[in-house]
Amino acid sequence: MGVADSIKIGDLEFKGCHIGVIERNSVAEEDGLIGTDIFSHYLVGIDFPNMKLNLTPLPTMPPQSDTEKALVAKYPKIAGLRDRYIAPELKEYTPVFRFGHMLLIRRGSTNFRRNCF
Repeated sequence: MGVADSIKIGDLEFKGCHIGVIERNSVAEEDGLIGTDIFSHYLVGIDFPNMKLNLTPLPTMPPQSDTEKALVAKYPKIAGLRDRYIAPELKEYTPVFRFGHMLLIRRGSTNFRRNCF
């Protein structure tokens, strides 16, 4: 276990990343493994035919309402919790659900758009 000053994946750079090194040459017969949680602040476009991931920063969340601010003031432990927000420009995208490092993608979605989630 350790902390990397910087990790670059294409044009994307992450700083201060926690890493774990294993003693095997390969994980699941692949060169490396990155948990999906590292992409949690990005819209992930999956281009299956060309085997590529495209990352776009997610739209910013709207500011907290007065009601949310009052709840956080009364219950500080809920400060990191927010209701789900879907930006207007993302309403036509197919939702993907993340469980730890695994993804659940609905098969045969009728609103699948541009191979992006």
